[in-house]
Amino acid sequence: MKYLLRILITVLFLVTNNAHALESTPLKREKNDIDIDIDKVIILAKKGEVAAQTALGAMYYSGIRGMPKDSEKAYEWLSKAAAQNSSGAQLMLGYMYYEGNGIPEDHSKAFKWFMKAATQNDIDAQYQVGLLYYEGDGVPQNYSEAYLWLNLAAVGGNPKIIEARNIVANKMTPNQLFIAQQFASMQHMSNNIIKDVTKKPANKEKLKQVDGQIHDSPLSINEKDSIRQQFMKNWKIPFGSSDRQNSVVTISVKLQPDGTVSKSEIVNQARYNEDKEFHKLADSALLAVNKSSPLLGLPANKYDIKGGWKELEINFDPREMVN
Repeated sequence: MKYLLRILITVLFLVTNNAHALESTPLKREKNDIDIDIDKVIILAKKGEVAAQTALGAMYYSGIRGMPKDSEKAYEWLSKAAAQNSSGAQLMLGYMYYEGNGIPEDHSKAFKWFMKAATQNDIDAQYQVGLLYYEGDGVPQNYSEAYLWLNLAAVGGNPKIIEARNIVANKMTPNQLFIAQQFASMQHMSNNIIKDVTKKPANKEKLKQVDGQIHDSPLSINEKDSIRQQFMKNWKIPFGSSDRQNSVVTISVKLQPDGTVSKSEIVNQARYNEDKEFHKLADSALLAVNKSSPLLGLPANKYDIKGGWKELEINFDPREMVN
């Protein structure tokens, strides 16, 4: 096993430092350059050894160590390793789909594979996910998500990643940045707690409790206010609206995981149908909801939970608006 790991480290170092699909990430790693017995690697890969499958796929991908470049075989072995949750293989599949190297170019699929590796704390993959969110390449543009993933990748101290994170931060509103920083801090805390607890096998129940507390807590007051403000900034009260004292409009909103509005309805239907003044006000609130899509800075772990943001009711109170 140690031999396989040394091979994998060597191969992935060589491959990731020569990848050109996206801007490369020159992270400092131990090169551990060793002689590789290709025949032995192939035998182990056929036996299902994930490290050997990843190394073999990477060698076919880049043609290193005298191995002929073969995109078809690279895809075959990397797919097998990725199915066993190899973050290195998932990262390489992301590069292959981004480049269209031997397979049809598909930036959405590239993002999917980068994300799978990123969620396993692969720094290279976290960096690529951050870049794709920043550019809106293969995924809807989302500066908050870009900041989150670049911030996670920046833990390694790479100056280029830190610079990229700071560029994204300058594109965000203070409120978006605050929420992204809070969520990134929570994610770091979650990762650290899980690492600490999993070192002790006897604490598996404690791990479940901690993970549940972190990921199942409802939206905070600040998070709710941030969501509401994204709607309110697009609300333009119709000229001539007079009865502001008793004209709070409630809109029911359903959101997709990427923050896009999938459905919005006026809750106060009876009054909507009877009161022409309220009718105009409610239509303007409904328009504001749809103009705000997609929402930014939403905490991904609080989407489909009790008290989360999958389904919301937003109150539009004209008394809060400046004349």
